[in-house]
Amino acid sequence: MGRERSGIVATSVEHRRWYSVIPRGAGRVSADLPGERLDIFTYRPRCDATPGVLILFDGLKRNASGMRDKAITLSERTGLIVLAPLMDDDRFPKWRYDRAGVFRHRALQPQAYWTAPLLQSLVDWARESIDASAPKVYMFGHSAGGQLLSRICAYSPLSGVDGFVITNPSSHVLPLLDEPVPYGFKRIFPAGEAAAALRTYLALPITIFLGQRDTGDHNLSKSKGAVRQGGNRLERGRFVYATGEAVAKADGLMFNWRLVEAPAVGHSSRAMLDASQCYAALGVTFDV
Repeated sequence: MGRERSGIVATSVEHRRWYSVIPRGAGRVSADLPGERLDIFTYRPRCDATPGVLILFDGLKRNASGMRDKAITLSERTGLIVLAPLMDDDRFPKWRYDRAGVFRHRALQPQAYWTAPLLQSLVDWARESIDASAPKVYMFGHSAGGQLLSRICAYSPLSGVDGFVITNPSSHVLPLLDEPVPYGFKRIFPAGEAAAALRTYLALPITIFLGQRDTGDHNLSKSKGAVRQGGNRLERGRFVYATGEAVAKADGLMFNWRLVEAPAVGHSSRAMLDASQCYAALGVTFDV
């Protein structure tokens, strides 16, 4: 793969902008974002086309460099620049990662603790860190990373993201007002706001991307809220999509979700990124 090149992102207080040059090939940069400094493993393809940026979120192991490496083929075929932030377990334990900072010890957390503002800063940094006009930004989260994106989309959606790919998570946020947080919209927002948040959630460009052989129970959440979604990750993904489709149809709401499945793929981020269906999940073409 070649030697990684490193860089540093300087922050200008006067203009409040982030500057960086993402090196060609594999690299690593440090981004000074508000409240956190993140190491980001990068890959810039050999081609000159830059249709956008793909931000990756790993599962339980939080192996950002490995996640970046798994997306190199996809990057070369699409022209997408890959960014994989290192969100280590020390700074981002399960409640800040899987639960997006929203829920801890069976209690809703103040919004000041939520992970969404940091990810919004990451999106803004990504847009300003490559030499391309109006690049598209895609987010891809596998397993625990998929849980993170599900809760970000439901409870504190980001601006400037052109597509969210939620891949094989152990649980989702159901678009239901009577399902309690962190699996639904009950007891998270003041009266009247939950319905608006649900409408926004259904209108987001979300792809539920599932491996058809992801039917095992290794590290599968056994909480009551998760079990209500199905017996395995495949069932749960299909269930959340079908629920969203039904709710949108019944209430006359916009529904921008898609369901994409990869045959013969289990609980593997590498296999999901390598699958031909990944291009459809992202909504991008290949062989630029």
